[in-house]
Amino acid sequence: MKARAAATALGLTPCLVLACGGTPAPAKDVATTGTMTSAEETEARAFIDELTRHDWTAATKRFSREMAETESPRRLEVAWSRTEAVAGAFVGIDQSRLVSEDRSRAALLIGRFALHRRTFRVVFDEQRRIAGFFIRPVAEDLEANVRAIIEAMVRGDMASATKDFDGRMRDAVPPAKLETTWKELLANVGEFVEIENVRTKEEPNVSVVLATCKFARGRVLVKVAYRRDEVAGFFLVPAEAS
Repeated sequence: MKARAAATALGLTPCLVLACGGTPAPAKDVATTGTMTSAEETEARAFIDELTRHDWTAATKRFSREMAETESPRRLEVAWSRTEAVAGAFVGIDQSRLVSEDRSRAALLIGRFALHRRTFRVVFDEQRRIAGFFIRPVAEDLEANVRAIIEAMVRGDMASATKDFDGRMRDAVPPAKLETTWKELLANVGEFVEIENVRTKEEPNVSVVLATCKFARGRVLVKVAYRRDEVAGFFLVPAEAS
């Protein structure tokens, strides 16, 4: 594969993530609670319930001292209001689990809104006070979206492939440009064969979905960066570059 054609990068746009309490650390040693609900999950559900009732003061009373010094009720209100503006009205919690990450424990809850789902990551300190709170799109939903983008490109439907691009991406990569890029890729690596695997990693400003695709003469990594539910960056690179 020629390096110039293989490493096609299209407009990554840095963006803010709805988060309180800093950048989330990657989870390690995932521990699920089975049919039991942990104390942290119960506390996290109560916290989310206060947010849905817009009781910002009560919600912040659950914060650790360090968290309370940086995250005011007003900041919490802004983060939640932005989430509702994009995802729609809150419906309920679909599921929850507990994860262990280094010295802390976090409850991961999947919240359903009228338009989109969200992952709530509520991090607790040793006194079971909230030391971090993060709102992200649901990884499984983003991965399904990326699969749909790839399938649309394969069948030549570039309008569908670009429908979730944000404003800057739509200006930089209209359907015609994506079609040209895709045809150039096929000329170098052959016909598309299959999606081998899809995974998500969280960056400070975006959620990045990585899809390894097999072609007749090589493998290509499709990298899609999401800001909330919109595509803020799209890359086609050799799979070995991941």
